[in-house]
Amino acid sequence: KDPAGYGDSALRKSFGHILSEAAGQAAFSTLIAAAGPGDPGLGDFLKALGFQHAGTERQALYLHDNYHDIDVYTLKI
Repeated sequence: KDPAGYGDSALRKSFGHILSEAAGQAAFSTLIAAAGPGDPGLGDFLKALGFQHAGTERQALYLHDNYHDIDVYTLKI
């Protein structure tokens, strides 16, 4: 959950390889990822990997006695 860690090129490269492998073997065409309020750097990380912001789900996450918005990202593979 360290936002600075998402900028690590080795992490991005490794995750990119995982996505490439999944794309070559998967029977699906789109990956969906959600980023909540507790991980502010995740959205930028996903966008750096090619994910597109698909929208925001308002009050979709109930956590610590409150509702929170989550951002949804998609990647066509």
